[in-house]
Amino acid sequence: MALIYKISNPINEVYVGSTKREKINPRVNEHKYASIKGRKGLVYDSFREYGFNNHSFEVIARIEEKSAIELEHFIIQELNPKLNIVEKYNATAQGKI
Repeated sequence: MALIYKISNPINEVYVGSTKREKINPRVNEHKYASIKGRKGLVYDSFREYGFNNHSFEVIARIEEKSAIELEHFIIQELNPKLNIVEKYNATAQGKI
């Protein structure tokens, strides 16, 4: 089992991700730790700018692990989330959807 999740910041910018975990809390904690340690990326910049606790985490799909990346790419193409590096995901999703 895998999860597709969405992170929203206070100004409604969104990040879409996936995890192989069956529950979202361990992934939330990983994001928090990475933010504290200074990881680079738009979503981590958002955590530092608005405060980690001012972001909402929402599971948007529970799916078989083998289909998770493909569904994540499809959702990224559909939502065009501001906090993802969309060009990278769109390129890897080409021909898979």
